[in-house]
Amino acid sequence: MNKEIFQRKDDHIKISMNEDINSKSTTWLECVRFVHNSLPEIDLNDIDISMKFLGKKKIEAPIIIGALTGGTELGLKINQKLAAAAEKFHIPLMVGSQRIQLEYPDISKNFSYIRENAPNIPIIANLGISQLIQMEDFNPIDKIIQSIEADAIAIHLNPLQEIIQPEGETNFSTALQKISELNKFLKIPLIIKETGAGLSKEVSKKLNNIGVNYLDISGLGGTSFAAIEHSRAKKQNNHFKSIIGNRFLDWGIPTAA
Repeated sequence: MNKEIFQRKDDHIKISMNEDINSKSTTWLECVRFVHNSLPEIDLNDIDISMKFLGKKKIEAPIIIGALTGGTELGLKINQKLAAAAEKFHIPLMVGSQRIQLEYPDISKNFSYIRENAPNIPIIANLGISQLIQMEDFNPIDKIIQSIEADAIAIHLNPLQEIIQPEGETNFSTALQKISELNKFLKIPLIIKETGAGLSKEVSKKLNNIGVNYLDISGLGGTSFAAIEHSRAKKQNNHFKSIIGNRFLDWGIPTAA
C-alpha cells in the first residue's frame, strides 16, 4: 500500500502545529466596522441567533467549524474532538478532505466516527476539485456522503496549493463543467469553498450562474497552505517547488474583500 497520502496528511498537521505558517497578510476583517444603532427598539432577551442551516437542521449560532484534516489516525483524534465540540454547542462541522477514502475505502471508519460523535448536527462532506475532475461518474461521491450521513458536501478549490505541492495535481480544465454536473446530480446542498486564497467576484458569478448557491470564501489571512507546502518541498529538497511556495506565501484575496 502506498502510504504517501497518509504521510502528506500528517505532514500538514505537524507543520501547522510546529512551524510559523500563518500568512503575514490579514483577512481585513479588522477593517470591518458595524454601524451602531442608538435606537434598537428591541428587548435584548428576545434576541435569538439560532437558525436553520442550509434550510434544514436548526443550529444554535451562525458559526461553522471549517474543514481542517481527516483520514489518518492523527486526523481522527482531531476530528473526534471537533465533532464532540460541535455537538455540544450544536453548530455545523465540515470534515477535512475525504480524498483518502477514494483511494483507501477501508479507512472510511475514520470518518464515520465523526457522525457517531455528533449525531444531531449538520455535517458537511468534503472533496477536492482535482478528484472531481477525474471522476467518470459520481458514485464515489455518494459513498463518501453516506459514510458520514452528510447534510451537504463541499468541493474545495485549491489551485495554489496543488501548484506548490510536490505531488500536486494541476489539471483544472473542465472544473466548472464538473461542478455543474455534480450540482444537478446531488440530492443535498453543494458548497464551493476555497482553501485560504479567497473567491473573486468573477469566480463567484460563474458559480452562481451554474446554480451554486453556497460559497465558503476562505480568503487570505491565517493559515497559509502555500507556507505549508513550501516547508514540505524544502524538506524534500524540491528547490523549484520551495521557491514557488516562498513567492506565494501571502497570495490571495482577503476574506473581507
